[in-house]
Amino acid sequence: MNSSNISTISPVKTELDERKKENQSFSTMLLLFFDEEPQFEIKLAKPQTAQGFYGKEKIVNKSYITVDV
Repeated sequence: MNSSNISTISPVKTELDERKKENQSFSTMLLLFFDEEPQFEIKLAKPQTAQGFYGKEKIVNKSYITVDV
């Protein structure tokens, strides 16, 4: 993710039900074995391609980040 394409970084405001319905968002977490709530949401100025597991690509305009604390 190019930092110049970041519109905002904020604590997560989007509820779980709404996040599940989003088709242009990407969730990133350190360990995939735990279903933890993300701490941050990054909104992009312009959609970009995110690459997930096994090289699967998706156009996204928002990313949810879970960090290890």
